[in-house]
Amino acid sequence: MRFAEAESRYRDLEAQFLRGELAEDEFQAQVAQLQVDDDEGRQWMLNGRTGRWLLHDGRGWVNAEPPRPEGIAVPL
Repeated sequence: MRFAEAESRYRDLEAQFLRGELAEDEFQAQVAQLQVDDDEGRQWMLNGRTGRWLLHDGRGWVNAEPPRPEGIAVPL
């Protein structure tokens, strides 16, 4: 899975949650599945509460911005 695919899936899940189609625990469980390994082998996941990216730094998950190809805009 790539970053854009995970972000798109997150938005779909968030919309389902906000419409009441997913319980919070199911939403969080599905978001936790949206993990991405970058080209350097680092692990990334989306924070289910904020929708922001987290990077595993070897000790734990920390807020970080994923690498983006040049010319790719980051949605606000």
